[in-house]
Amino acid sequence: MSLQRIRVASRIMGINKFWGWAGALLALTGCGSSSNSGVDLSHFTGPAWNGADTLTFDCGGQTATANSAFSDTTFADQGSDGLTYSSTDGCAYDFTVSGNTATLSNGPVVCSATTTAGAAVSFSVTSYTIETSDGVHLTGSLSGTAMSGATSCTLTGTLTATR
Repeated sequence: MSLQRIRVASRIMGINKFWGWAGALLALTGCGSSSNSGVDLSHFTGPAWNGADTLTFDCGGQTATANSAFSDTTFADQGSDGLTYSSTDGCAYDFTVSGNTATLSNGPVVCSATTTAGAAVSFSVTSYTIETSDGVHLTGSLSGTAMSGATSCTLTGTLTATR
């Protein structure tokens, strides 16, 4: 891997503040559940979620991992079978809920951020799934790409949270 790719991977690693949603992955206001379609949104909405996420960037075979914690993250219901989440950087994620699983419905979600090192980074989240069977424990995963300059990296992430 070239020195340039290592520098870009290091800059992308500085996006912890950007992905501190979910830290990566959530910041909404919960309003309870809707019963119109029989989908129980109350497992997702309501009290805030607190947890941690891990993001992995693969930039041409060189990988870098970023871990961060998040707190006070909530979801808002959207219609009878959906959720919405807006990150602190203004990215809007919509989910369709089926059973215990919420799946990104407005992907790809493209966002831009500046890392703590001052580098401009663009993200495209193409897949994002969160699950909770009890409304107390939440897990999730996402994938997409992260781009800085001419360098494109594969992005994958996981999250766990409780309330």
